[in-house]
Amino acid sequence: MERVRGRRPGTTPAGHGQSAEPVIAWLLRVNRLYGDDERLAVAARFARAYDDGDVTASESQVCRWERATLRLSAPVIGRYERVLGLPRGRLAAVAHTLYRESRGCLGPPALRPTGNADAMRDRLSPLLERALGAEEMTGCDWDELTAGLWEVPVLLHPRRLWPELIQRLLAELLVAEGTGWLWRCEALNRLLGLRDGATAVVEACAAVIDDRRSQVLIEPAALLEMTPHPAAAAYLLGQVENPVSDQVLRAAWWAVAEKTGRGHFDPGQLRRLTQVALETLRDSGSPLASRVGAAETARQLLPDVSAGEHRALSQALQGDPVSGHVLRSGTVAAPETVHAVAHRLSQAVLSLMRREILQEDPVLERLIADMLFHPQGTRRTVAAQTVAATPYRSVLADVMGRELGRPGMLTSAPLATALVQAIGHLGGAEEAALIWRLVLGRGLPAPVQEAAAWIVGHLHVPSERWDVVRTRLLHHRDGPLPGYVRGLMYSAGVSRRNADLTELSGPQVHPELRTAASWWLSIPDFVRASALV
Repeated sequence: MERVRGRRPGTTPAGHGQSAEPVIAWLLRVNRLYGDDERLAVAARFARAYDDGDVTASESQVCRWERATLRLSAPVIGRYERVLGLPRGRLAAVAHTLYRESRGCLGPPALRPTGNADAMRDRLSPLLERALGAEEMTGCDWDELTAGLWEVPVLLHPRRLWPELIQRLLAELLVAEGTGWLWRCEALNRLLGLRDGATAVVEACAAVIDDRRSQVLIEPAALLEMTPHPAAAAYLLGQVENPVSDQVLRAAWWAVAEKTGRGHFDPGQLRRLTQVALETLRDSGSPLASRVGAAETARQLLPDVSAGEHRALSQALQGDPVSGHVLRSGTVAAPETVHAVAHRLSQAVLSLMRREILQEDPVLERLIADMLFHPQGTRRTVAAQTVAATPYRSVLADVMGRELGRPGMLTSAPLATALVQAIGHLGGAEEAALIWRLVLGRGLPAPVQEAAAWIVGHLHVPSERWDVVRTRLLHHRDGPLPGYVRGLMYSAGVSRRNADLTELSGPQVHPELRTAASWWLSIPDFVRASALV
């Protein structure tokens, strides 16, 4: 069947047509320049530290790696991690993700594993036994296993082992964070590219989304956007047309807004997408996230829509500046605002770094612009996770917290919400007090407070304020639940507040909260334990 490709924005986290290599080179460089060991900021000293007898590097090689003029390999990135004292996989997980997003298609890892096929086959057997059982699997284990499955053909028999393997991996992804989350996303995308894995991944993701008990929906929906499998396109289109819940609708638009430009929808499906996007934008009561997804979808379809549909889209966006900016420029704010905010924040970060080295950092500025203003959720997330793998992380979180404190900032709901969401990826104990004030404060803009409710659990900071959260949740006995309450429930689950979850699963609690608490409590201990590493 004929496939029609809509117009697609930038394919990298920076969103300006930048390939993966320069961003990965930047990742290595800023980790070296601003790492814990000040001596390694000098390239010649780093080159000497790189030498361990078996592997060597010259100052020239280091400079070329970090300028993206010399091809990087998995061993080079791994050696950077070891010399800089970083956790295993911290840089590699981001590099794999950047390559996949840059290529925009499924396939084997761009950073191919080293070693011969026999050794890899010997390693695959114990990894598969662990993954198909209840033993711990780290993010690096999943990386090694799924990379190996691309190198060494493996017949899993009986065929039900494929769904079992994928369901285990997906279950871990739903509760993983940080580097472990990146590895599991990458692993599932690799399995989506394998003939025997694709259908099982699509079916597993659809099963999670269709299960009304499920509390994590963005990940399974987002996984479906990269695969050209016809069932994935049909499923996502069905969910934006007839979603099973508001949360599913948000997740489906997240995925559809990215999938549209990949050429996965046939002409008939594109016509249906145009109509449902128009209906969403005409409905002034549509949630902002759905409107942004619909506008981004429409933006990529503009070359193919009729003049009448074009006029209808323009009329539907009157009075909605955010979606209007998306349709016109591919960002959720005016281009001059994007540049001004990203430049101001990046310069503030550089001024607060413990060593004065760089006067400007264009890559950091582009990543900040992307995590705050890009209309596609995966682009925002990858940009944030990229910065989170650098020494800029804590400083940028602090700068964003200060930005939220600027007079009048909270009344600018789209930007304030984006800042809060970014802090969810970057922040820690230092930002917890601010986020808790947003969660529990009175008279705050609803979108900002809801965003804070969804991310406070990711900060993992013990606080007596959880008692207040539990009380507020128990206060709701019936009626529709606002997004703020769902966010609090999600954060309680992410934070593994098992005592609170047990109380919230009682018979007198609101049915939706009781269902949510029971879902979190039902996650097997071995899945939880593996997802942490």
